[in-house]
Amino acid sequence: MKFILAFLAGTLLLGPTILAARAADAPPPTDANCPLATEPVKEYNTLSNDPNTPVDLVIASARRLIALYKECGTNLQSSSATSGMNKSVVNVSTNTGAEGLHYAEVRQAQFYVVTGRLERLIENYNTSHDDLDAALLLVKDVIDWRTPSMSHYSSNNVNIGSGSSHNAALDYSLYRDAALKIQDAAQLEITRLPKSAGGGGSTK
Repeated sequence: MKFILAFLAGTLLLGPTILAARAADAPPPTDANCPLATEPVKEYNTLSNDPNTPVDLVIASARRLIALYKECGTNLQSSSATSGMNKSVVNVSTNTGAEGLHYAEVRQAQFYVVTGRLERLIENYNTSHDDLDAALLLVKDVIDWRTPSMSHYSSNNVNIGSGSSHNAALDYSLYRDAALKIQDAAQLEITRLPKSAGGGGSTK
C-alpha cells in the first residue's frame, strides 16, 4: 500500500497509513520513572493520533522526548540505590542506578525508531539511518549489560557471587526483552532504507 501524503499551506501532513505506522510505537500516557516526560508524552500521543498533524511537529515532539529521557537517565543513574540502616546495600531496582539508566535508554531508543521511520517516509534517508543507529547503540548497552559479580540484596545483605545460588533472571537487565524488540524494529527499518543510505534498497 502506498503512503498517502497531503500538503496544507506548504506543510507536509501525515496520511492515515503513516499515522498507523507510528501510533503503534506510542509509549504509555504517564511516566512514573521520568515525571518530567509525562506531559510531553501526552502531547506526543495527541499529535501522533491526529492524521492532520504536520509530520515535522511529530518528529520534533519525539526529539524533545529523546532529550528529556537522556537527561532523566543521567539523573536516575546517579540516584542512590542504597537502603538499610548502617549497611551498604545495593538494590536491583527498576528506577534507580543502572536499571534506571536502562529504562531511559530504552525510551530514547523507542523514540529514535519513531523518528527514524518518519524520516524514512519523508525521504530524509541519512537522518533516518542516523536515528536508527542511535537506537541500536542505546539498546546494545541494555542487552549487553550484566549484574555486577558481587552485588547484594537488601533483604538479607548476602553476597551474590559467581559461586552462589541466585536468580539467573537478574543476570540481565530488567529491560532486556524490550531492548531486543526495539533492536529488531530498528534493524528492520534499516533494511527499508535505500542502499545509498546504508539500507537494503527498499523505500517502501
